[in-house]
Amino acid sequence: TDGVINTWASGEMKDIRLYNKKQSADWIKNEYNKANPESDLVFATMDGVKDLSVNKRTITKYNYPTTGKRINFATNGNGYFTIPDSSDLDLTNQFTVSAWINPIVSVTEVHRIVAKEVTGNGWSFGLANLNVFQIYSGSILGGVASVDSANNTINSGKWQHIVGTFASGTSGTINLFYNGNNVKSSSCNGLIASNDLNVGIGARPSGGVFY
Repeated sequence: TDGVINTWASGEMKDIRLYNKKQSADWIKNEYNKANPESDLVFATMDGVKDLSVNKRTITKYNYPTTGKRINFATNGNGYFTIPDSSDLDLTNQFTVSAWINPIVSVTEVHRIVAKEVTGNGWSFGLANLNVFQIYSGSILGGVASVDSANNTINSGKWQHIVGTFASGTSGTINLFYNGNNVKSSSCNGLIASNDLNVGIGARPSGGVFY
């Protein structure tokens, strides 16, 4: 599934967030209920992408069409962003990743939303064939973990909120949330191996597997 990608989900993204802990189901439900995909509280702003976290990281743009407060990939299928690698982005034990997305076409292949990954190394959050969304790791110690939502979870032409959580340990889990509801859970008892990759938004850090 990580070979040549011939189509793009395209469309828009906004309010992309990455936390260094596994957020609770109640917290995620509250985030969905209070969020408005047309509000100004977004990751993408009129002058491109800004990191709204405490660290204010530098973000590099590749082939990016500026489109106001949202990241719009509809006019350029190979546009993406990267955030430089740092030790606090090596989230090996637990994390939460979320985004508002509005794909304009039905999803038939693999597309990255956020990724700190190349084949067999790191983790990613994105879309996959049959309109599913997934959290994937090619470097969980002891094996690969990929958890997909049910087929046809994702709808084209509408805003929807998707969240993935990861927590390691003997009772560790990977969970997927769609519009505030937990739609998939899977056990996971390994850690994600750290790496020196950047974080990609809309693609892998080095490009490819575009949104």
